[in-house]
Amino acid sequence: MEIPTFASLLTGMAVSLVIYIIARSFYNVYLHPLSAFPGPKFAAAGPLYEFYYDVIRDGTYVTTIA
Repeated sequence: MEIPTFASLLTGMAVSLVIYIIARSFYNVYLHPLSAFPGPKFAAAGPLYEFYYDVIRDGTYVTTIA
């Protein structure tokens, strides 16, 4: 049996992380009990919506959701 290299382990971990993020976003948007509430689907997918408005748009998240 061959011992896996560090690069192949790192690649496997990266692929697993991407699959997890996609699966979690799909669950949040379509299967979660709160998915029936109105609002942007990007905001329901994960925390990137809040990060965008807090970091990129200089903290306007609170005024955006108001």
